[in-house]
Amino acid sequence: MKLKMYLTITMIIVFKRGFSQQNWLNLQTGTEFSVVLKSDKSLWAWGSNLNGQLGLGSLTFTVLPQKIGIINDWTNIAAGSFHCLAIKEDSSLWAWGLNNNGQLGTGNTISYNVPQLINNQKKWIKIEAGQTHSIALAADSTMYVWGDNNYGQLGLGNTISKYFPVQLSDSLKFTAIGVGGAHTLGILKNGSLWGWGANFNGQLGDGSTLERLSPVQIGTANDWKEIDAGFEFSLGIKNNQSIWSWGFNGSGQLGIGNNNQQIIPNQIGDSLNWVNIEAGSSFGFAINTFGNLYSWGANSFGQLGHGNEQLLTVPTKIGNDNDWVNISCAKGTIYNNAIFGYHTIGLKNEANGLCAVGLNNAGQLGSGNQITNSIFNCTIFLGQDELVLKEYFEIYPNPNNGEFYFDLPEKHIGESIKISVYDSFSKLILERNTIITDKNHLKLEISPGVYFAEIQLENKIFKRKIIVQ
Repeated sequence: MKLKMYLTITMIIVFKRGFSQQNWLNLQTGTEFSVVLKSDKSLWAWGSNLNGQLGLGSLTFTVLPQKIGIINDWTNIAAGSFHCLAIKEDSSLWAWGLNNNGQLGTGNTISYNVPQLINNQKKWIKIEAGQTHSIALAADSTMYVWGDNNYGQLGLGNTISKYFPVQLSDSLKFTAIGVGGAHTLGILKNGSLWGWGANFNGQLGDGSTLERLSPVQIGTANDWKEIDAGFEFSLGIKNNQSIWSWGFNGSGQLGIGNNNQQIIPNQIGDSLNWVNIEAGSSFGFAINTFGNLYSWGANSFGQLGHGNEQLLTVPTKIGNDNDWVNISCAKGTIYNNAIFGYHTIGLKNEANGLCAVGLNNAGQLGSGNQITNSIFNCTIFLGQDELVLKEYFEIYPNPNNGEFYFDLPEKHIGESIKISVYDSFSKLILERNTIITDKNHLKLEISPGVYFAEIQLENKIFKRKIIVQ
């Protein structure tokens, strides 16, 4: 009875802290997963994990936010189709996930399920990840590229893939970058827009459908401010806050009221108040100066957030809320001639927190279930997994000397589970199958330090920190 009362009080405290202190610096969505950077410099991820793209040291998906590692020293994050890039406080570059085309930059094609150091010789400031290639900006604004180069998306004048970061040019200095399925975009310091790589549907915007192996300027304008690349289309914002689009338009993702392909940038509507754009697999989002959220394009799983699955060919406002501050759409990948990637996460002001909508087959909405939703769910917050942990998985004493007990709900007594223990570097040190009883015991012959115990119960993954003294 005392133990249950103690856990109930703890749950209330954690809930309040998790809700009131949430503040996100960056939101990123992969094909069927999500990853966010919190203001305390911690990274959290959830959803599909078949290629280790969550960075949690396993290949098991999770329907709730899970913290990546134990040290809070991250400053930036980027998600590709099945891999992630990140920058730490010391400006070092890290990567994890699928690496079949060298997109991690590790010098090989080995996939990793925990963050790997790629380069700490430069001060890295910006990163972007595509389907199978990656780019980053160094402090001197020069671009480095690596990964798949079958369509010239690395811009090196050839189609040779690179398994480690290679400088694109010593003279081109970029302020903004964007990566699509197999094309790359960048804005130079003088405001000019450049692109290279695949161009089957005019996604480069240079007036052709020719593949470009080296950077080419898009038009002659020098007033570009922001850029983003979807799977085979592109979005941009100019200095006057107008929004533009070009490329493939089969699902209305260009937002121009029709399904016609465009090989040069075309303005979307006549509004001059756009401050944020995001290109997904086959749909787009934008936020205006009033904090209103708009979406358009493919909507097969309700990813546009309007409460239905109706395709939209023009930007359409989502409700009347005016407190949206950031948005991220699944970049997507292609499989059997179909484009996948159908979910969106967004950030409202701190009081309302993190929201998610769309397909949820792998838990990519972070809602604790696998239920697809066509209306934004804004009750997702980092810390909710701690509530479930306290209800389902408790370790005591903690700290301990390597010998401890763990409790699980009574309804699971008699069931068989697997408990895994990892060190602070996510290295598996013990894995044991056990039958749940009313008092479960585990003894580890390990050195003092910080470890993590992990179980899977009711299709969810639960972790607990263990401090061995």
